[in-house]
Amino acid sequence: MEAMAALAAAGVPVGVSAAPMIPGLNDYEFPSILETVSEAGASFGFYSLVRLPGAVESIFGDWLEGHFPDGKEKSLARIRESHGGTRNQNIPGVPSGEDEVRQAWGREERPRSRSRLRHAICPAKQSL
Repeated sequence: MEAMAALAAAGVPVGVSAAPMIPGLNDYEFPSILETVSEAGASFGFYSLVRLPGAVESIFGDWLEGHFPDGKEKSLARIRESHGGTRNQNIPGVPSGEDEVRQAWGREERPRSRSRLRHAICPAKQSL
């Protein structure tokens, strides 16, 4: 946070990337992450949704079963919903949880993708 604050004070745009965000497991932490980095001078934040390609899906499912058995199905369902019905959507421009982003941050424009990775841009400060 000190480095972020020093860079922001020097006029360098700073922000944060949170990854992987797992719907139903750690996504609730993103607003507090943005609040914390905003206090350090960040002007933006974004996240990347978890993807479950190939064997990762069953390994992750087993891990959820062992650590969060009551939330396993909810989390997997939200991952699938966030990726357009699959657990591994990575095509830029395809909606990937954008309704949740709009609801959480009150933005009307569609989240942007700057790379092949799927992420949503959210302001760390409402004044932006």
